[in-house]
Parts: sequence; C-alpha cells; structure tokens
Amino acid sequence: MSVVIAIHNNKGGVGKSSLTIMLAAVLAYDLNSKVLILDGDSSQTSIQNRRQKEMLEYRQALEMYEDPAQRNLIPPFLSNRIESNLANNIGPNNFYRIETVRPEKIPFIAFDQLDYDFIFIDMGAKLEDEYRQVMAKVDLLLIPFGHLNLELDASIDYVFALADAIRSGQMSSKLTVRPFWNRIKLYTNPLCNQVEAFVQPDLENLNIKFLKSRLFEAVSGFGDRKLVTSYSSPMAALDEKDRMMLVNQGTTREHSKEREYLVRVQGFINEVVGEINTINDIKAGF
Repeated sequence: MSVVIAIHNNKGGVGKSSLTIMLAAVLAYDLNSKVLILDGDSSQTSIQNRRQKEMLEYRQALEMYEDPAQRNLIPPFLSNRIESNLANNIGPNNFYRIETVRPEKIPFIAFDQLDYDFIFIDMGAKLEDEYRQVMAKVDLLLIPFGHLNLELDASIDYVFALADAIRSGQMSSKLTVRPFWNRIKLYTNPLCNQVEAFVQPDLENLNIKFLKSRLFEAVSGFGDRKLVTSYSSPMAALDEKDRMMLVNQGTTREHSKEREYLVRVQGFINEVVGEINTINDIKAGF
C-alpha cells in the first residue's frame, strides 16, 4: 500500500518542489523504494523539466567520465553522483518515475491501484476547489514555513485554516500534518520558537505538530547544487570533506556552516522517514 506525501503551502517560493525532489531521491536511491512524483505544478518550472535539465548535465559529465583524460575535469559532486549510480546499477531506466498531471485530475487517480511504495504530489500554491479533494488522497502533509513576513503570515493562516477544516469534518482527521521551518537564518531561531508557541496551542488534539528539524538557507553553491537532484541520492554528491563534516566540527567558519546545513538536512530526512514509518505501521494495523 502506497504512502502518499504532499509538500504544500499556499505561499509560493518556500521550497516545495526542491524538498519533494530531495525526499523522493532519498526514498528511491537510498532506501530502494518504488517512487512516483505526480507533478501538478504547471505554474512554475516543473520537476519533470528539472530532471531534463539535470540529465543533460549528467549525460555530458558521463561522456567525460568514460574518457580517462577528461575525468578529472568533472566537478567532484557530479563525479561522485556518477560513481554512486554506477556502483548501485542506477541507469536511465532506473530513475524514479515523474509524471506531469493537471491538478484537477489528481482526485480521480486510483492511488490504491498504483504499484508504488511512495507517491509524491507536487502542487501549485493555489488549488482552490481541488485542494480538499487532493488532500483526501494524502497521508502525510509537510508544510514549509519561511521566516519572512509574507511567508510567515501566509503559513500561519494556512495551518489554522487546515485545522478548522479538520475540526469541521471537511478534511480527514487521519491526515498527518507536519509544519517545519525551511530557508531560515540562524538568527531567526527565537522567532521560530515564538511562532510555534503561538500556533501549537490552537492545534491541540489534532495530528498537527512542528517537526524539530529546521532547515536554514544553504551556503551559496552548496546545498541546492549538491543535495537536490532527481537522478541520484542527495548524499551521493558529498565528497570526503563533506562526509567528515557530518561527524566533525569544520575547521573554518565556512566549513562550519556547511556542516551545520548537512547535519540539519540529514536530521530532517531522518525525521520524515520516521513519520512515514509510523504511517506505515498504522496502515498495517500495528
């Protein structure tokens, strides 16, 4: 039985598609699961388009990799991706599936008849009439919160509206809802604490609570470039220095930032996988 996951917020630009790609890649390439993304966000650059652009870069690098004289010209993060895919027999026919679909068609998909472990739904910011119908298909809803005023206000309103819909029976109380902080600054931690203290009491007795993990803005050229991909594990791009930073303190301020980002990403991934395991246990009757 599939677990259906959506990363959604009424506010655009909070990282929905990037996080969908990252989590789908973890489940597909690190946990060997069958994954499908339904790309219903036609208003922005789609996940399908993202893969096409990434694959062009990847194929060019693969051609260079096959020539020993050019191999050292490949950026280390791309070389690591190629080597990881080759080691795990991940080729062009082994990538997880991405399908573009119009949002209004999603409620009519027979999810229980699809042979996938995990199905991600990537939706645009504004769904209006289709929203409740789509959410009736979802097991886990992840809501990225931003710290900027417009992002924050929209996110709070979104969670409160969701809570009201669940209380009134317009949406299922079985839906697991997990807001979390994304693309924040380190200095905003006190603000995050204040917002959670304000929001959480209004969510009492509902299956809505903030994840502990907080993802802040990646160091330029590090996080998104290295950790987000649709064709290999997010962790495949890490070089030895990156891996050491997962367990050791960086020797420079820049290294410390990168290490902190890595640790937080890994923590976020682990926390989401834990939520998925809980949902699977409930579905299995444990």
